Amino acid sequence: MRNFFKLFLASFIILIAATNNSAFGQAGGAGGAGGAGGAGGAAGGAAGGAGTGGVEIDASGVLRANMNRDFSGKIDRDLARAARASLNQDLQRPSSLRMVSLKRLEEAVAATHAAGKPLSDDIRHLAGLTRITNVFYLPDASDIVLAGPAEGFYVNGRGRVVGLESGAATMHFEDLVVALRAFAPKQRPTPVISVSIDPTEQGIRNYNQAFAKWGQLALTTNVDDATVRAGLIAAMGPQEVTIKGVSNKTRFALVLTEADYRMKLIGLGLEIPAVRINNYFDQMPMIPGNANASIRWFFQPKYQGVFVNSDETALRLDLANTVELVPAEDRLDAAGRKVETKEKSNKASRNFCFSFTKEFDRLAAKDTLFGELRNLVDLTVAAAFIQRSDLFSKAGWDMAVFNDESKVPTQRYNAPTHIEPVVNIARRNGAFSAPIAGGVSLQPHAAFVNESLSRDDASLDELRGKLSLAHLADRQWWWDAEPAETDRPVKSGK
Repeated sequence: MRNFFKLFLASFIILIAATNNSAFGQAGGAGGAGGAGGAGGAAGGAAGGAGTGGVEIDASGVLRANMNRDFSGKIDRDLARAARASLNQDLQRPSSLRMVSLKRLEEAVAATHAAGKPLSDDIRHLAGLTRITNVFYLPDASDIVLAGPAEGFYVNGRGRVVGLESGAATMHFEDLVVALRAFAPKQRPTPVISVSIDPTEQGIRNYNQAFAKWGQLALTTNVDDATVRAGLIAAMGPQEVTIKGVSNKTRFALVLTEADYRMKLIGLGLEIPAVRINNYFDQMPMIPGNANASIRWFFQPKYQGVFVNSDETALRLDLANTVELVPAEDRLDAAGRKVETKEKSNKASRNFCFSFTKEFDRLAAKDTLFGELRNLVDLTVAAAFIQRSDLFSKAGWDMAVFNDESKVPTQRYNAPTHIEPVVNIARRNGAFSAPIAGGVSLQPHAAFVNESLSRDDASLDELRGKLSLAHLADRQWWWDAEPAETDRPVKSGK
């Protein structure tokens, strides 16, 4: 049991490493044609349109802020109304457990590609799934099924695809494909999926020199904060973005990068989050002459519980507290052990991490980006479980279409290569500080805690025993299977 989970952990390490800050807004990329429910604008098509809904990348790969918002909510209400009028009624129906057959989904995608047609909205958004709670291997059908809550969806005023009922972030088919490719059949598991944002060595030297200059001016003259910040940012210069484990031209990579950036804005008090979080900036110690430039925070996945049955052909995820934020010394390696580091966080840093983690689920419910981050964790865990449990071989599925970039393009975005640093400054009690949350080196290792894994033979096997694909129509790839009425599928998903 332990050995299996250690292997499972080794196969899945997903981390968003909080190094030095940056500034960017909307993700450049797919702008495709709209379909039922108006979801077409969220993904698909040639690079240059709305991608993640929060990042804009020009041809040089430099990311910049772009955060226009409609606080009245009128745009969202109009878009949701249009979606309800056009979206398939079965697809709109909320379900606590919507099932997605991966082999049948691939067949549907292959048929669409062969016909030269764009993917339908239900495919591009996985029939409205908002989380992954279960993975099942069905031996009678030789198929692999993903399951989770689902509902109708639409593209909101910020370019994010969200549920019509809950407003929760909706899954993206291309993110699923990227996750499955990272743990594809007959290949070694991807050891790490990470994004790091690092200053150049020259940038560090320039920043240290500028800090001494601007710090002195800030304490002895009336120079305004905006001028000081601009001087420090110019001295540091653009920082380099490095993405590992997935292509940096995918939507998956852009969401990770944006989540990293937004978290740091919140930490440095430069963005007010949708829920109350005690940021680092307001609590940080004021130490004369200290630039506070080595503070680093890391996102890493952490489920309250991961349950498998005895033959490891069924998985259930406890969806509470899926993501946590930790300071550098609390990062975990593939075995769930803390990574040795000389860095030590201060009380303000630890308080910020604790507050962010505690409020993460509420934040994800109100801020779609963090809901999308959580969805990436779900998808990657599911993909890692499928590979590690050898479900590909059991199902006789080589993922030939999903693994073919020419048939299922995911590398459609301008890759982020550089990011402008984000700096905040404070003048308190005769001291000057300019924190830039981050560090010089990066140890991109994080994983689940071993103790999370538990056996759940009875309920998992009972639910799996009720599942069947025999009732599905030709080319039907999704259906609703409520726990209390598993045998009543809706006639859709074709």
